Amino acid sequence: MEISPDVNPWEIFDHALHGPEPSDTTPKISGEEDGGKIVALGVVSTTNFSEDKAHLGPAPSYQPVVNVFDTSDNIQSSSPGTTETHPASNLSSPFLNDGPHDSSSNDGMIHKHDDTAGIASLLSSLENAYDKRKVVGEFVRDHPARAAKLSPEEIAQILSKVPFSLDQASVAGEIAAGFERSDNMTCAHIVAAMRACEYSKTDVAKAMAPCASDPQNRSIVLDYLEYSFEKDDVAKYFRK
Repeated sequence: MEISPDVNPWEIFDHALHGPEPSDTTPKISGEEDGGKIVALGVVSTTNFSEDKAHLGPAPSYQPVVNVFDTSDNIQSSSPGTTETHPASNLSSPFLNDGPHDSSSNDGMIHKHDDTAGIASLLSSLENAYDKRKVVGEFVRDHPARAAKLSPEEIAQILSKVPFSLDQASVAGEIAAGFERSDNMTCAHIVAAMRACEYSKTDVAKAMAPCASDPQNRSIVLDYLEYSFEKDDVAKYFRK
């Protein structure tokens, strides 16, 4: 490749995005979409760029970061040798007011009773939420015991609040994740979800089928599908 003597190839750095500035052409994957946040970890380091120092100007620096989620009690702060504590009382959730809390502890922590977590608050939060998958995912993580006991009717109610068919399978996947450590999900749950998602029922079934504890009853799921190739596709997702 020939470069014109009148062109300075290093001028690209006057236009290229090479810092922490936000970009409207690349996705932001920060953990926030899953209820997390970015926290500085360790000290800022300077990149070794001696061979290009004459062209790049000030030495570029790098701040290590880590995604921290609600289940993390302690994280390492940006100062070496110190630990910063983030009690659950600093965490926000639209479902923390669902039912009574344990007020007997003075440790500053919020103690939730999962079994009292109301579906009503979840449904209300879904009404105006832009990212409905995130809302359902937060509910599943904040109330794992309650999420593992959702009835077929409740699953249908939740999915009825997700009007866009392209979003329904991902929300169904969040619901199914709440059943992963239990045998509470049945094929009846899947059928209820499919009925609430008529235009994405195949993808919804595939998202939930691996968690079905009664794969021997898969016929009630497959019978709700119209085409044989859909039935064959969904059948592969059930436990053997």
